[in-house]
Amino acid sequence: MHCATNNAPLWSIPTFPHVHTDQALDLALERMGAASLELLPVVSRADMNKLEGVITLRDLLESFGVGPVPQPSVSARVAKVP
Repeated sequence: MHCATNNAPLWSIPTFPHVHTDQALDLALERMGAASLELLPVVSRADMNKLEGVITLRDLLESFGVGPVPQPSVSARVAKVP
């Protein structure tokens, strides 16, 4: 992804939402919410052009113990015949 005005990578623009590996997960969640994003780039603090990975909203929610409610398996739903 590049900026339309100067062809720089989006994560190199200081105002583009991103996180660094040493930052807390709640900051990532806050930035996602503020920007209405479900994914944030994780960039190197030493080199903002170095993409180290991404973090998703699902990753964050699971780390806080919030996620989809597990559904019982089909075998657990089937009534047992005596």
